[in-house]
Amino acid sequence: MFRSVPSLAPLRTALLVVAASSLAFAASAEPNRPRPAKPIGLFRHLGTFDVIAGNGSAVAEIVDFSFNERQLVYTDAPSGQIGFVDVSRPESPVGQGTLDVGGEPTSLVVREPYVLVAVPTSASFPAPSGDLVVVHRATREIVARLPLGGQPESSALAPDRFRAVIVIENERDEAFASGLLPQPPSGRLLVAELKGEPS
Repeated sequence: MFRSVPSLAPLRTALLVVAASSLAFAASAEPNRPRPAKPIGLFRHLGTFDVIAGNGSAVAEIVDFSFNERQLVYTDAPSGQIGFVDVSRPESPVGQGTLDVGGEPTSLVVREPYVLVAVPTSASFPAPSGDLVVVHRATREIVARLPLGGQPESSALAPDRFRAVIVIENERDEAFASGLLPQPPSGRLLVAELKGEPS
């Protein structure tokens, strides 16, 4: 069930920081591994994965990681896909393929055992639409496609991981009135309660 809330203030989710730090977890997990590069500030380079050569993707944009920190999942909007990367050995990431999600994904979050993918489906600016596509991470099966009533842009999990917040942007038409606001319909914020099976 979805309900509108006024702001993102209750959340302290920083997906970019979490995703960036996801490769740092295993720096000392195995004593026989090569020593990582000298840290630069808070970050150290552990490995690089070429999504074009390794997974056939066009780009990797929004990234999240599995609860066990052994897999990354990313959006590839130009291809209409999400991609999977095995980082159980972060110095040697391995591509695990991609999945079509039926549109250009704008964001995703991993909430085990699922990946929640925001996918715009708008036919026009005045009639924005989009879905929350629920993918089972292990089987790569799309188990639900939930209409959002607008064009989603970004998403995040609440700290308790029992709620997902989805920003409905309803992108404006830059060619209409020189892109000036207001342009209905306006954007809003949805909160999804993550209880039980997706339906």
